[in-house]
Amino acid sequence: MIRRAALAALTTALLALPLAATAPAPAQAQAQAAPAAPSSTAAGTLTYVKGHNVWVARADGTQARQVTTGGTAATPWRSPTSSDDGHIVAGRGNLVYRMDQWGTVLGVLDPPDIPSSAGELLGGPPAHLAVSPDGTKIAYTYEKYSCPVNLACRIRYVTAFTSSTSVTPPGTWGVVYHDNPSWITDSRVAVNADLIDNINLFDLGRGSTHWFDEDDYTTDDQPIFDFEVSRTAPYAAVIRSTGDDAHVMFYRVSGNYRTGGRPPIPETFCATTPQLGTATPTLSADGERGAWAEPDGIWMMLLGPTAPCTVQPTRVIPGGSAPSYSPAALQAVRPTYAFTVVRAPRVTGTAKAGRRLKATAPVLAPAAAGLRYQWLRDDRPIARATGTGYKVTKKDRGHRIRVRVTGTRAGFRTKTVVSAAVRVRR
Repeated sequence: MIRRAALAALTTALLALPLAATAPAPAQAQAQAAPAAPSSTAAGTLTYVKGHNVWVARADGTQARQVTTGGTAATPWRSPTSSDDGHIVAGRGNLVYRMDQWGTVLGVLDPPDIPSSAGELLGGPPAHLAVSPDGTKIAYTYEKYSCPVNLACRIRYVTAFTSSTSVTPPGTWGVVYHDNPSWITDSRVAVNADLIDNINLFDLGRGSTHWFDEDDYTTDDQPIFDFEVSRTAPYAAVIRSTGDDAHVMFYRVSGNYRTGGRPPIPETFCATTPQLGTATPTLSADGERGAWAEPDGIWMMLLGPTAPCTVQPTRVIPGGSAPSYSPAALQAVRPTYAFTVVRAPRVTGTAKAGRRLKATAPVLAPAAAGLRYQWLRDDRPIARATGTGYKVTKKDRGHRIRVRVTGTRAGFRTKTVVSAAVRVRR
């Protein structure tokens, strides 16, 4: 039977699993040794939100640095996720940003509104984002509570997929009316099924395959969501139940869950202590670490074969939320990028003494944050001619006039482009 409300406790079978306490009572805290911090030799990175901005750190939470600025409670950054090469995708407002680990914005997308399963358009800020391992695609989800005529009142979801560099029409790879997409390969995602206690696979351009639900391994079926599979290790994690009973459940997965048909039912092997506000579990690429958010920050525990749930979790990032692992290394040197010249500047107007010429700005990709102009006479700078317009003088007669424009933007190498010349009448 499918249940739509949280239940009070784990089943007898699930209670037998190791429980990792994240908030022991004071007496317990005094009796126990201090939790062991995850090793600082962890590979990969952890991307997350803190203070309404995106941050990135090493996989164990050390060497953290702020990636974005300007996030507020009214306009927060949300749902950060990173590709295997370290490019970060995050949302702010209705837009989806692609950037590097230093906050250099490499592209901005404005995905279209999409009809829900009830036919109503869903749009606005994406509720969930996920970038594919190779960084070429982005999954995005809209959600809305509504009461369509003759249909049940509930939250409805729609997930679609786009190229990470330009908006792809939703029908290209198909849409799925589920949420919390997480990539397993570059063409397969796991999503929450609409019945909330089961997980489906969705293959881009091909459709959905049911994987499993709580009924497959317990009679005490509860909501499960935010499912994620480790990039290279046979582990998965999910949020199980809601409210005060919400906790992270860890699984061992088997079979060809990356490219095959319906895989075998995962085997549960570990669970965290129930805690209100537990959310967004994520797994390191090698499966050695699991991380998740609680109201007081991001918690982490070791999951590898040498310590599967035997080491107490540690709060590694106070105040953090929405963690997401990537196998990408934390960059030590900020990279610089080159502009692409889409269109060179142009000079318009009549090239005659006493008349005014105007410079049409170049088109650079991405757009320059600043442009500097310098007018040239026979390729030599004209004194004090640094605006977007230039008044032709008698000294220009018989000479060639052109404009040189220099584009600048943080993280990009300065780019200078020069227009074609116009000759001034004698």
